[in-house]
Amino acid sequence: MALEESRSETSHGASVTALRNPHHVRHLVMVALERHGMPCDEAGAGDLLASLLDAGDWSRLLDAWGTPAMPMDDLHMSAGAVAARRSRQLERLRAAGLVLADALEVIFQVHPTSSLPPLAVSEHEVDRAGFAIRDGFFARMIARGGSFVVDGGLGCRGADGRLVVHAVTMEADGGESRSAAAAAAVSVLRMQVEEARGRFLERRSYYRLPRGGLFETMSGSMDSVEVISPILVRAFMSDSSEAGCYVLDPHAADGLPAFAVYERHKDGRVFLDADGMGLILPMIRGELFTEEERRRAASRLADERPLTYAVLAGGIVDRANFPALMMEWDDEAELDDLPEFVTVQRMETADGGRSVIVMAVRTDDLLQRRDVAEGHLFKMSSAEFARDVPIDPKRHLKIEAPGVAIALVRPPT
Repeated sequence: MALEESRSETSHGASVTALRNPHHVRHLVMVALERHGMPCDEAGAGDLLASLLDAGDWSRLLDAWGTPAMPMDDLHMSAGAVAARRSRQLERLRAAGLVLADALEVIFQVHPTSSLPPLAVSEHEVDRAGFAIRDGFFARMIARGGSFVVDGGLGCRGADGRLVVHAVTMEADGGESRSAAAAAAVSVLRMQVEEARGRFLERRSYYRLPRGGLFETMSGSMDSVEVISPILVRAFMSDSSEAGCYVLDPHAADGLPAFAVYERHKDGRVFLDADGMGLILPMIRGELFTEEERRRAASRLADERPLTYAVLAGGIVDRANFPALMMEWDDEAELDDLPEFVTVQRMETADGGRSVIVMAVRTDDLLQRRDVAEGHLFKMSSAEFARDVPIDPKRHLKIEAPGVAIALVRPPT
């Protein structure tokens, strides 16, 4: 945590550990707050620091500083615990009045949550111990057949000081010399820590469940989850960083378009296949995803599900039932099988509800990605409307409405 260590070598080569002075850490908090236009006195900075470290107030923090009552550093904690604590600290700094960017700087520049900066790991440390740990991630070098391999993943230091491995997520060539392997291990560790730091900067957290622990979904058992927001989680299949599903809370699921295919658990949670129907989420809940994720989802939809992409990008999903889109997701369906029109908006008439005026867009206009899709109005009975009957120009009366058109949006490049 804030107990940042400084290490020096004695004449015998043994390391000496000195805990950072709590008064100095409090001063750093004061400086950071003043730099962001929120000057405070020592008492206020001390109590804020104590709050960040879950110590109550400044006097209790001093009592616990350097004792077993205060977790010594992140080396003994899982990546999920580190991310969860940082999330709490972020909220407390925001509640104190700091804007998001400034609160993140306090966390990552002043290091109130980590004993060491994210990249403060040396090849000498790995060479000496055979492994290194930062923020719940490990990297180690293993002698194998006259050379070295390097692996990394989720782990912590046990009570005996040895490495405890929770999950191995990557492996790399370490070379033939011990020094080369140590350098490769440092590179692996830094890459993992920086990736986790990037997730946190996006206000997202990643959790690898303990070995043997599983996150059960209706799509199967998952062994890791990424918390995108309080209402949206992505779960991953074992040994995969791609295959999995999105898990939405019931309120988030209420905002899914009518054509979305999902499974609902008995507790109300909703599951969407991440690499299939889940591609629509970055399009309809863009604020929860990064720009790159939105771009990637749009590109895949435009290539693999052009009709779905056109409907979402064109903003024509309101109150709609799209049999054509449902058919597009059917692997056995051909494009020639798609209905001629897709519904855009449904409007009841004023004659007692006996008939309904339905607005529609020609499917070919969407599939051919014309800049403007021509819209039409059709009349059908209220009974057909209630059954979500697809529009059939041979059966339903077309109402002439010149000028009815919808501008479409092309995918970003």
